Amino acid sequence: MVVTQVGGPVVDVTGAPKIHVVESGDAIDAIARGLGTTRAELAKDNDLEPPYRIKPGQKLKGRPRAPRPMSCRAAIRCSPSPSASR
Repeated sequence: MVVTQVGGPVVDVTGAPKIHVVESGDAIDAIARGLGTTRAELAKDNDLEPPYRIKPGQKLKGRPRAPRPMSCRAAIRCSPSPSASR
């Protein structure tokens, strides 16, 4: 059996955004820092209007993780055909 690796294109893969579930006593600035963003970006990404009231149980999403280059590869398994052994 012969195994051949075929290199594919390099693509940028963006990670899923981080999610924070608001707990009692959470502050929007602290949540933003924990998600690696700013209060303004967090408010924009979650359609929050001033004065940015949040409540326990509310899910806030941060920015998606930065894209990383990934190489796509596929392994192809090849076996000799029956007619080749004759």
